[in-house]
Amino acid sequence: MSDPNGTPPQYPGPGEPAHEPPAPPYPAPPAPPAPPAPPAYGQPTAYPPPPAYGAPPAPPAYGAPPVYGQQPAYGQPQYGSTYGANPYGANPYGAAESPYAHWGMRLSGYLLDSLLIIPGYIVFLIGTGIAGDATATSGTKTVGWTIAGVAAVAAIGFSIWNQIIRQGRTGSSLGKSWVKIKLVSEETRQPIGAWSVLGRGFVHILDAVPCYLGFFWPLWDDKRQTWADKLMNTVVVPIPPDQPVPGTYAPTV
Repeated sequence: MSDPNGTPPQYPGPGEPAHEPPAPPYPAPPAPPAPPAPPAYGQPTAYPPPPAYGAPPAPPAYGAPPVYGQQPAYGQPQYGSTYGANPYGANPYGAAESPYAHWGMRLSGYLLDSLLIIPGYIVFLIGTGIAGDATATSGTKTVGWTIAGVAAVAAIGFSIWNQIIRQGRTGSSLGKSWVKIKLVSEETRQPIGAWSVLGRGFVHILDAVPCYLGFFWPLWDDKRQTWADKLMNTVVVPIPPDQPVPGTYAPTV
């Protein structure tokens, strides 16, 4: 090929060395490293030394997925889980427990309170039986009516103290205390007082009118309330384990 200026190309004459090609404009890339020489025949292959006995393996980088089959180091979050989240789900024991006392606990507390006044009713029936005996003398009848009257006053007085005064002050009657539930205001979560408990007792008449349907309403109600509870803005809740049961002695440490 000729020069652009018209000068013909120069070729080496006989016996003259060939011209060196011009150097490339960029340095040539370095040659790849030579592979390690294989061990001599019969010699064992050299491996990196194992870690000292009992030494824990080096933990992976924070957030890096662990090697398959290897547990993450202590304090490292599990791969694919959010830090601080429960790795077993929202609740490993199933659905969250309701903050309200279920119907069975309320029924148990009512039955226990009813059992406490049965002795008074028994004594009352004995007294009326003595007083109603046609063959009894007037003195015997007087004794019978006296026994019946004392038993009735005692049973009614005990019920007023247990169901109204005690429950209004502490939130629990004796029966509710034994099953560890209490009656409180839905807004303040505090006992509602004796007068409110008395008014709630009268409102319970509405629960009994349509075949006692209001008393069964807690079976499917979200807050497990009777109709009287809804009208009086009250709820029955379990007593937390860290709180003393009303009427019991709580030792101090």
